[in-house]
Amino acid sequence: MNSKIPLSYNPIDSKAIAAKAREYEDANHSQLVRDFETELEKTTGVAHAVAVNSGTAAIHLALKAVGVKAGDFVLVSTFTYVATINPIIYLGAVPVFIDSELQTWNIDPQLIEDAFKHFAAKGKLPAAILVVHTYGMPANMDALLNLARQYGVPLVEDAAECIGSSYNNKPLGSLAEVGVLSFNQNKIVTTFGGGAVLTNNKSIYNQALHWASHARVAYEYYHHEEVGYNYKMGSLNACAGLVSLRDLQTAVNQRRAVFEQYAEFLKEDSTITWQHEHPPAYSNRWLSCFVFPPQQAQRLQQLASKQQIETRPLWKPMHLQPAFAGARAFLSGVAENLFKNGLCLPSGQMNEAQHERIFQVLHQLR
Repeated sequence: MNSKIPLSYNPIDSKAIAAKAREYEDANHSQLVRDFETELEKTTGVAHAVAVNSGTAAIHLALKAVGVKAGDFVLVSTFTYVATINPIIYLGAVPVFIDSELQTWNIDPQLIEDAFKHFAAKGKLPAAILVVHTYGMPANMDALLNLARQYGVPLVEDAAECIGSSYNNKPLGSLAEVGVLSFNQNKIVTTFGGGAVLTNNKSIYNQALHWASHARVAYEYYHHEEVGYNYKMGSLNACAGLVSLRDLQTAVNQRRAVFEQYAEFLKEDSTITWQHEHPPAYSNRWLSCFVFPPQQAQRLQQLASKQQIETRPLWKPMHLQPAFAGARAFLSGVAENLFKNGLCLPSGQMNEAQHERIFQVLHQLR
């Protein structure tokens, strides 16, 4: 890691994790998980959190809890990672891909409304809206929640990338009936593999908790009345999460500062754009992402690679993925352009020498 500048790296603070683990030497291991859930509830303002082993598992449980079942349609952003879509398939439901709006890169409320009108005319409304807050930037939740209420359809927040982000001063993942977080290795808060279901609904909480533990009924013996999943978070993962979570705002401030440095440098070229943060949105700027003129993103990626600087193209839209060929989609072309001309730049902690290397490469674009 000394020579390569990673996109979003979290070092393992072995001393802090060991110190936290020693606090629980005489406790039941599950107490680590429950304490992490309690800290998540405090951080996000929700009544209930269920810590699980991945953000994907959290989405699966959330969709199941709001009633998505085989044959249902789920309206979902096309501009996302595949982990958003796979749980829809796990349930036997059908993803319907919705394109992005230009400013936030998130799901377009107007296209959502178009989709509702299309399905209403056919006599079967979608079973849920699955909103992705991309790269830490809040979606247009006022408009989306209004549409969900208008059509009587539950809304699920995929806030996997968004701990520390907010909308109307409310943490992302807490605005809808149920939300999810991810604590993957590259996230701002990491458990080195993990996720969480967030909700204020006690019934959804009880269901998610039940299903995540193999749907075991609390008898003296092992008793199961339905199929569940082995989704609960491991105790040592929760231990790492407790350490990481305490530094959340510091980490968000660092990410935002990195983004502002890039934006300040790149703003001289009016052809370069990025996600715009307008009140009431507040982004953690998990990844600093920019859209360049044609061919420039590819050139920048090549230049960065030669200097061992990790970059990554923006998400390849799900409607272009072979795994979902033929899926229904409501498109505007925004997501395809983001993929074609966008690039994620290193966004984690950097020392002065690493910072200088990156900006030397950016200078070569001029």
